[in-house]
Amino acid sequence: MKSVLNRAAMGSVLVFAVAIASGARAGCHDPAAPNVDWSGCAMVGADLSDKNLTGANLTGANLSNSDLDGATLSKATLTKTNLRFSNLSNANLKGATLTGATLSKAYMNGANLSDANLQGAVLTGANLTDATWSDGKKTCANPSIGACN
Repeated sequence: MKSVLNRAAMGSVLVFAVAIASGARAGCHDPAAPNVDWSGCAMVGADLSDKNLTGANLTGANLSNSDLDGATLSKATLTKTNLRFSNLSNANLKGATLTGATLSKAYMNGANLSDANLQGAVLTGANLTDATWSDGKKTCANPSIGACN
């Protein structure tokens, strides 16, 4: 009887260890909400317009071609997130971490980038017209493509 219980316990530990090692994570199907963990999720073409994603973890997520118009992403982590061709117009990215994020050809007209960390972010072809720059003081001129003018 004792060896049967030990085998059952070992089986449970093994299943748990395999789940952790495989990178299993809940979250990719969680609804949009503050502090949601969508790290590594493939969400190409997602409609997240006007959603509150304050403090969300989007590290390594693929949100290319997504609509984040008016979304709140303040203090969100978007490290190495793919946002190519996404609509981030009027998005609130205040205090967000965008290190190494790909924002090529993103539409960011009117976005708030105050206190955002853009180190290593790729902004090639991104439309930053009327965006509030990371210093919180400068408003990007029209046109501002790929850089805040």
